[in-house]
Amino acid sequence: MAACISFMLAILTIVLLNICLPDEGSAAPFLINKINGKVDYLAVQNLMWVVFYLGLAELSVRYAYIRTQEAEDKKVRHAYALSRGKDESSDASLSEIEKPSLLTKHDMAGIYTKVSPFRGVLAEMLKSLALHYQAVGNLGTTQSLLEAEREITDNNIDQGYNFLRYAIWLLPTLGFIGTVWGILLALQTAAQGGEQMNIPAVVADMSMAFWTTLLALLMSSVIMFFMHIIQGREEIYLNNCYRYCIKNFISCLYVHQ
Repeated sequence: MAACISFMLAILTIVLLNICLPDEGSAAPFLINKINGKVDYLAVQNLMWVVFYLGLAELSVRYAYIRTQEAEDKKVRHAYALSRGKDESSDASLSEIEKPSLLTKHDMAGIYTKVSPFRGVLAEMLKSLALHYQAVGNLGTTQSLLEAEREITDNNIDQGYNFLRYAIWLLPTLGFIGTVWGILLALQTAAQGGEQMNIPAVVADMSMAFWTTLLALLMSSVIMFFMHIIQGREEIYLNNCYRYCIKNFISCLYVHQ
């Protein structure tokens, strides 16, 4: 769905730029390879617009995901606190009901039941820890499980940005391809002119060659900027989940002798 929307936005952008941009100046050949009032719809710039919007769509998906996780996180923490017999009154603040208390194996079933309706990162961590400690009752292996859960989640977050990294690589590559193609066209035009070389045509081909690289670098810079912001937010959220599990679960476990 996001890919279809991105493709339609790219087409709409190209059409609107074709209508709005004047033939004179450098904006038209820079953005959509519009030269002498004609647009080459198969130009490299137009393909770069498609890749650019696909990258923005992926960024919006990642941003919506982390916003959903953060919104669910408060509900998970509240449910976890209630599973430990805290005050369920609606006027109790989250900081009050989250005060740590000792956990035993008998508390694990209640924790799992309260947290099971949720599917976020923190909820999955707490469910795994509760099931493991109820079955094994060993603090060391439970903490090792938490480390493994964090590593797996971190890898999943990193893999979620594979397409964005590919888009950041692909855009400059397309720009360089356009540059090489433009230079070849310029040389071909110069060769066909012989002694009467068509200077304006050669300059137009050369300008198209360098416009594609500039546009590609700008697009990849925009995607990279927002990718680092959103990825950093996801990593902060993961660290907060890990810290919460350490403080409110691992540190509170009663070690059975």
